Amino acid sequence: MKRISNYHSHIALCGHAEGTIEDYVKEAIRNNYEEIGISDHAPIPVDFVGKEMHEYLWLSHMMTIDDFYNIYLKELDYCIEKYPNIKILKGLEIEYIENCDNYFQTLYSKVDYFNLGVHYFTYNNKILSSYDYLTEEELEGYVINIEKALSKGWYNCLVHPDLYLYRVSEFTSYHEQLARRIIEACIKNNVYLEINANGKNKYPRKEFWQIVKQYKDAKVIIGSDAHLIKNFHGENVFRAMNFALENGINVLPKMEIRPHQHETIFIGHRGASGVSGVVNNALSGFKEGIRRKYFGLECDVRVSTDGIYYIHHDHIITLYNNNFTTESIEKYNIAPETRLNDLSWEQLKQLDLYYTLDGVTKYDKVILFEDYVRLCKENYTKCIVEFKYTNGINEEDQSKIDGVLDILKKYDMIEDTIFISFMKQPLLYVQKKVNCYDIAYLTGESNTDMESVKWCIENKISIDAYHPKMTKEIVDKMHENNLTVNIWTVNDKDKVDYYKQMGVDYITTDLLGNR
Repeated sequence: MKRISNYHSHIALCGHAEGTIEDYVKEAIRNNYEEIGISDHAPIPVDFVGKEMHEYLWLSHMMTIDDFYNIYLKELDYCIEKYPNIKILKGLEIEYIENCDNYFQTLYSKVDYFNLGVHYFTYNNKILSSYDYLTEEELEGYVINIEKALSKGWYNCLVHPDLYLYRVSEFTSYHEQLARRIIEACIKNNVYLEINANGKNKYPRKEFWQIVKQYKDAKVIIGSDAHLIKNFHGENVFRAMNFALENGINVLPKMEIRPHQHETIFIGHRGASGVSGVVNNALSGFKEGIRRKYFGLECDVRVSTDGIYYIHHDHIITLYNNNFTTESIEKYNIAPETRLNDLSWEQLKQLDLYYTLDGVTKYDKVILFEDYVRLCKENYTKCIVEFKYTNGINEEDQSKIDGVLDILKKYDMIEDTIFISFMKQPLLYVQKKVNCYDIAYLTGESNTDMESVKWCIENKISIDAYHPKMTKEIVDKMHENNLTVNIWTVNDKDKVDYYKQMGVDYITTDLLGNR
């Protein structure tokens, strides 16, 4: 059995391994590998498991979110460019935590594949470690976690699937039932099963793999799970290869990395623009968008006369998209035709917003851009920042854009922001200022066409288009050039499947999505 690939290796960032990405790439080249995937442990924020469990599960010693963006991804890009004769894939080994889809989807969008490693899981409102002594009922929780995770479509491989047997001495018919559910979940979701070479006599478990052998459709790969350079292609790997041969298990030479699969990704238009009981582009609207678990929340950023960054859609104070109450306008002696660009923050923050839908009226206040960014940060939600024609942000003047970037940098949200605008110059300015491809040109009824597509391709900018004018030709052309397609604003459920089949990447909506 010739070894030409590996998709499960760890580096020093995880806190319990050695070496850099380049060390493993060199080791792969030295042993004539054709393909290597680096899959260090993904960062899991404290909020998801609590401070005590974050420490107990060793998560506090692993790669942080900052490490992921500023070290891990950059080192991978460096090696991919430096070593063109070996295929290098970006991966993560990651748990599955319910109700954290936005966070998982964000990480998934940055890499080529996920390995699912169930080191811990939640069952009956408790977080359990797979390494502990577990009851039969708790072992059921391990399998349920796998079934739920794999149904998401993110994972390419289930590593050490027999870890649930870590403390099990006698393999019973019950453990066999669990094994079959794990194997069948992998087959159903087109996920590889890994014979793990780093189990230290705890796994691979012969009883489990004898059952795998009964399934002709099961896809099996060997993963070195290297935490030391010497274990990347060492005795541990040869033992795993011999284990497969002795047990008659067909091991595949490479793992096919399938295209990313995900549910339709919804972006909340001004938070949640078509929902009663909230005011769009205000705190209540953004909180509703978070409750609906939108991938990102779109906002309209403006600059007051005294240089304060705030959020509001309309450029005239009495237009209809964000409604100021007549009482507050009159109270502060502001003329109905006043342009927002002529108002200071002191004036704006005193005014009252309102929105009435289905007989329900909600009141709110203008929100600072910084408060919006903080809210997205705290809830692992993408910032979708639309540049409106405002003071210092327009086709002729981009002097205030740095202030927007500074606020995003303050909260480490540059990597989690998509910049959009109907204006080209602000987008080009951002592209030069930050190493970011999450920039999209907004197009309307008159210019959602191939001419705009050509400009996007020439400038490596994605498109955010008026949905009735979207075509399969536009989608395919953008994707051919590794650019994404968003459409606005879709509120008809029947149209979602139509655009999903067309291949659009994001859908901006006023009211669809999770409730």
